Amino acid sequence: MAEAVALAASVAGLASLADSVFRSIFKFTKHARSAKEEIQKLASEVQSLAGVLHQISLLASTLEEEPVAPDAPDAPSHARFLGLHHAVSCQQTLGRIEKVLLKHKVVGGPEEAGSTPIISMSAHLRWPFSVSETKDLISELGRRKETLTLSLSASSLTELTKVLSLQRQVHDVVEETRALASIQLGITTRVHLESARLKVLAFFLKYDPEPHLAQAARLRHPLTGSWLFESEPFIRWVEASGSRLWLNGIPGSGKTVLAAAMVEAAIQRSSKTTAVAYFFCHYSHADSQDPVNVLSALASQLARQHSSAFAKLDACYQELNREPRLARALTTIQRLTTLLFEMLDCFDHVLVIIDGLDECKETALDMVEVLAKLTEQRDSSLNLALFSRNEQHIRNLLEDDFEELTISASQDDLAIFTSTEVERRMSRKELRIKSPGFKDQVIRELVQAADGM
Repeated sequence: MAEAVALAASVAGLASLADSVFRSIFKFTKHARSAKEEIQKLASEVQSLAGVLHQISLLASTLEEEPVAPDAPDAPSHARFLGLHHAVSCQQTLGRIEKVLLKHKVVGGPEEAGSTPIISMSAHLRWPFSVSETKDLISELGRRKETLTLSLSASSLTELTKVLSLQRQVHDVVEETRALASIQLGITTRVHLESARLKVLAFFLKYDPEPHLAQAARLRHPLTGSWLFESEPFIRWVEASGSRLWLNGIPGSGKTVLAAAMVEAAIQRSSKTTAVAYFFCHYSHADSQDPVNVLSALASQLARQHSSAFAKLDACYQELNREPRLARALTTIQRLTTLLFEMLDCFDHVLVIIDGLDECKETALDMVEVLAKLTEQRDSSLNLALFSRNEQHIRNLLEDDFEELTISASQDDLAIFTSTEVERRMSRKELRIKSPGFKDQVIRELVQAADGM
């Protein structure tokens, strides 16, 4: 996995966020007029949580430097072991607190030795959370801390040691397969593949989107993007057959990275009756902008996941070989659309994700029309998710039939990513910041300047 998203760096960034929230809350322990006891308890809980995160980060960074034993046994995924969803929950809770404090201007500037932080008069008078909300936050953070503390128990340390001591051993495989072998549809292949069948699949795979998926997946920080998978539009898209979702955003908002994360999430739900197919269009690759190549790639991917689906693809291929003059006709948009309709009947549920419609230039309109047509079949098993910029010609085609979800980099995602990067650069001596208050301000300024990008 890329170093920027290593376990130690990720947890260090989360610990840095906890430190920042603690310093913001601590200002209230002296100046707030009400709920002082609850504020002190909350500050103590955040400080305690930060301590646990720092311990995990220190342990992880230490073990990452250990050489790998040649006969070391297999270990579970470190993300699964640590309980990444618990870390995400911590991030969301801390981000929620910091967002409210920032809104009420309850964050001081850089703190120099001997100086007194300047707090607005409103900060002296009112704590922005009610007593009951503060107690809920204390309870919530306490539960998160207890869960993470388990990872420091004697039995868990044994497993964590196995996981992190093997990180180098699996590094090459992770880089080749994007840290999750299941991301590659070859891993989810449920059809016995021999040379003849591989030839059929390769014929229809005119443009392979997997390298784009791997590249985009490597760019994703492991604690970011959770907001998408918890959103109601995403849940409806996954659960309701025939659902259509259009995800759009400004350039630089992370659409492609989220599309890769969505593919990964979809593959985790795949089974013998639930198939996944995807494609990434790219402005610099003309072949990726051809609707025929997109449909062909989807057909090739689906054929890997069910023997009946492969049989339909093979029949099309054999027909082409019998009549070479029909080759062009058999690979037209209309013929491929018909083929895909036939293949969809082999599954109860098919999740398809397409990224970069706006990058198709002259073929964008054709691409959107072709993809939208796939969902027109009554009782369709196809759930289609399309990613693009919010461009009017695309909107005109999608807004009536697709649920819309606007993408922008969330403050929580930006905060944890920026905190992780600052911590990483400080640990490498690439960035020298002595004052914790100044570090907090640097992170806040960077997050605010990102403006959703």
